Amino acid sequence: MKHISITAFVLLFCVVSATSQNKVDNTINKANNVLSQADRAEALLNRAKGLLPKKKDKKEDEKEVSKATTEVKKTTDLTATAFNTTIKVVGITFMKLKALQKNALDCECVTDSDMAFNAETSSLKIAHSGKTEDLLKLLLDKSKDIFTENQIQSFEEGKIEIKLN
Repeated sequence: MKHISITAFVLLFCVVSATSQNKVDNTINKANNVLSQADRAEALLNRAKGLLPKKKDKKEDEKEVSKATTEVKKTTDLTATAFNTTIKVVGITFMKLKALQKNALDCECVTDSDMAFNAETSSLKIAHSGKTEDLLKLLLDKSKDIFTENQIQSFEEGKIEIKLN
């Protein structure tokens, strides 16, 4: 009888141990499944991060904003004070046209100049501050070797015509 009760106790202990071991194994499997899902979610998140633009430092953002503001101010200043005058010149050589453009760019009021050469009629488009009349006076002073007052054919705001022949 003693033997049967020991055997029953060992058998009962084995059954309880096996049931407990199954519960532990199930819990471990569930934990492993949760970990593998977390790993897959992390890999997906890393791939998604690669598609997004990189975040910049605050200092870089401030530099870009400051630079853009400065450029807008410069553009606004130029457009607020800049006038365009087209100077058409009949019968000028390329060398004299280049010299006239250089003289125009040497004037303090001139900000930019574009040149178009043609054997018959050439032109200079000049961006400047102030009036066309003031520009013409400065050009006459600087370009005495290229043209004189007698060679000016017409003059109005934004337009000057000169005939050298």
